[in-house]
Amino acid sequence: MKEVIADPNVHLNDTYWINPNGEKCREFPIGETIKLYLVLGNYNVGQTVQFSFEEKTDEGIYTHLVSDERMIMTRVW
Repeated sequence: MKEVIADPNVHLNDTYWINPNGEKCREFPIGETIKLYLVLGNYNVGQTVQFSFEEKTDEGIYTHLVSDERMIMTRVW
């Protein structure tokens, strides 16, 4: 098995999910499970990545953690 060299400068080029009509969406629904697509720069295949997002709304602040194939959404008051 070939060793994976992690690039510390991994960054997001784009983030989206696809709705039932097949359209790319960039506003994330609260309380729904979605499959999130991350388009990365400086990523090496096999490298583990983790990203966190924060969204401020009239209802409060939501934090999102993306790690491997899971997205966890938590509301912070």
